Amino acid sequence: LVVESIRKHKTVSWPEDKQVKEFLLNNPLYGAGITPYFLMQYDLSLSLETPSDTPSIEHVLPQTMGKQKCWTEKWSAQEHREQKDLVGNLTLLTPRGNSVNTNACYGKKRSFFQEEAMYRITTKLAEENEDWTPEAIVVRGKEIAKWALKRWAY
Repeated sequence: LVVESIRKHKTVSWPEDKQVKEFLLNNPLYGAGITPYFLMQYDLSLSLETPSDTPSIEHVLPQTMGKQKCWTEKWSAQEHREQKDLVGNLTLLTPRGNSVNTNACYGKKRSFFQEEAMYRITTKLAEENEDWTPEAIVVRGKEIAKWALKRWAY
């Protein structure tokens, strides 16, 4: 009923799957109002339950790299700017977990993600990625985009 109603309005455009995928892969999601809901829905699809704590959005590749070689050796300044806020680089942690891991190297973050993270979206990321690279962000972004197209199929 809702879809039919939307279709009747000529001013409403429903994006094609390709457009949704391209948007998710190439546009920053951090800071958008929908992002916490989007990531929580992805987490829920992986575990069928979600912690009661209010989630905090974690940047695996930090928002600022500083001079830490663990980040600057793998990312150019341009790659950092382009990838830090993409959905493939975002995950969920508790606020405490986020503050403990601010700007930490991936090895430290991965250990925390595996041992202490409450969100399945985050433990899965650590299980599947021994290292965090520009390619890992792209691969994870594609996986999440594929899930989103199934979750909100039109």
